[in-house]
Amino acid sequence: MSAEHTAPDGSPVGVYLAIPAGDEPSIIHDAIAADADILELGCGVGRLTRVLLAYGHDVVGVDNDPVMLEHVTGAEAVCADLYDLDLGRRRFGAVVVASHLVNRRGEAERVRLLEACARHVHDDGVVLVERYPPDWAKAHDDRSGTTGLVQTSVTVHERDPDGFTATAVYRLGDRVWRHDFSSEHVDDGAMADAAAKAGLVLTDWVNPAQTWARLHRSSDSHDHDH
Repeated sequence: MSAEHTAPDGSPVGVYLAIPAGDEPSIIHDAIAADADILELGCGVGRLTRVLLAYGHDVVGVDNDPVMLEHVTGAEAVCADLYDLDLGRRRFGAVVVASHLVNRRGEAERVRLLEACARHVHDDGVVLVERYPPDWAKAHDDRSGTTGLVQTSVTVHERDPDGFTATAVYRLGDRVWRHDFSSEHVDDGAMADAAAKAGLVLTDWVNPAQTWARLHRSSDSHDHDH
């Protein structure tokens, strides 16, 4: 069963099928043009995709796991590595990176991810990138909670000034999944620096928790393309 499948990064399909989309689609919709088409990097099972489609956006969802993409409906699905993605001359009004992918360890990987965004956004388009809440990312304490029917607990194993390693345990009924992961703290400066190296400019944070960054292509990258 695909619901028992775990993606290469450790994300369990069954968990993401059960977790509701929450506030993220409305945050995204409010931060972009009402008629913008969206390139969603790391779309997974389409948890956010379905709501963005309902808002009236055309969406192309990209993920590196074909089993995840089997659950994406109503949108064009592309199975590809996010960091090397090249859709030719296709450009989008908005490029969205959710799920804290920007918090993965290593500035070089962060820059590569943002470069993929810069390659695919219109000159006047918007890039939206989700990071962990900055206060928690710095303190990175254990936490637990329930989202929809899924109970989640996160245990931090190792801490250093730059980030942490942890294990997330998900419980859904009598099913249990474990997901080991590591994260790097991305403060405002780190986000702005990585954006600049990718040809983007950090414009603002679009929600009060400052977990969603809005970026635009820099004027230098416009000149380079032309």
